[in-house]
Amino acid sequence: MAVVYILWGLPYQVVCYIVPGNVRSTPVSELTIAPLARDFYARPTLMVARELLGKTLWHATPDGVTAGVIVETEGYIAAIDPAAHGYHGKTKRTEVVYGPPGHMYVYFSYGMHHCCNAVTETDGACAAVLIRALEPTQGIELMRARRGPDIIDRDLLRGPGRLCQGMGITLARNGADLAGGSLVISETPGWPAELNVMITPRIGLTKATDLPWRFAVAGSQWVSGTRPGNWDFSEDDVAEEEPASATYAAADVAPARRRISRIDPDDSLAGSRDAHASWTNAE
Repeated sequence: MAVVYILWGLPYQVVCYIVPGNVRSTPVSELTIAPLARDFYARPTLMVARELLGKTLWHATPDGVTAGVIVETEGYIAAIDPAAHGYHGKTKRTEVVYGPPGHMYVYFSYGMHHCCNAVTETDGACAAVLIRALEPTQGIELMRARRGPDIIDRDLLRGPGRLCQGMGITLARNGADLAGGSLVISETPGWPAELNVMITPRIGLTKATDLPWRFAVAGSQWVSGTRPGNWDFSEDDVAEEEPASATYAAADVAPARRRISRIDPDDSLAGSRDAHASWTNAE
């Protein structure tokens, strides 16, 4: 028998069941979630990326509901980030990420898999947080049906492509309103308010590879990445990492060589644009 807890009462109303065998997905009509407000996303991108850790991503489909706790994110800010979509200007593909905050920007990567991003900052800023990995919590059998019967639980949602496949997120959800609907992010009852967070450079990129804009829950087995020692930190090591609120900007000194400088973590994108305006245009 699988034990599934019931949470009831504002702001969380998650209806689950105790059922024999594996946990089944809750029918869409029986799920009520209080999503994060749009103001949560209308803030500096790296702040949002850090604070999305420990939140829960939910997706309701005709097949059922799946959910997982966010354990890894990456920030992308087109104004100062050559790895960001929209760095070279607005296109049809990037319309959503140029739009208002609190929407999901979904794109198809390398003709192989989807990636989902929460749009941040202000309308027109072209900034977002890539959701890289989840700890599965709801609808695990549905995830396994989508990913394959031999996939171990750890690999169900570990990495952005696996995440979207397991959660059933496709281009059809591009532009979905995260402030309400069938694809939302909520608080996670029972998770600590303060998490041990590791900050590293982003992975899988060929540009701006040194920017430390990747955030992950320390010690989580659900985090992506395969480089030896990439996430093998003790709590003492984590304590010595850069504070989670630290924000960075890149100063462009040559197309293939960048340095990183601190900016005030409370600065808005305006500060980033000032830094961007001071770059030497070497391209």
